[in-house]
Amino acid sequence: MDKRCLLLLLGLSLLLGFLQALRCHQCFRVRPDGSCQHRRAICTAKENEECLQILLMSQGVGYLHGYQDCRANCTNMTAVQGTYTMVLSCCKDRNFCNRM
Repeated sequence: MDKRCLLLLLGLSLLLGFLQALRCHQCFRVRPDGSCQHRRAICTAKENEECLQILLMSQGVGYLHGYQDCRANCTNMTAVQGTYTMVLSCCKDRNFCNRM
């Protein structure tokens, strides 16, 4: 096989790697031990979506539960209400980046 064919194949394989969709963990209630209360799944992020992780914590108790999904218009933020803190984290740098 000549060098041009090898370069073409290398370029196509790199392009396919970039075109693969982002995959995220999906669980609507993650327990403190990291297990999913219901069925753990995988979501594939659509265009303009990212992986989302939400942590709910309580002062004096610590981690209460979490949430994982694919989300459009995702914004990193922290909200405090009394003794509760909710942390929203968005990521798209690698597959399953919303792991807890």
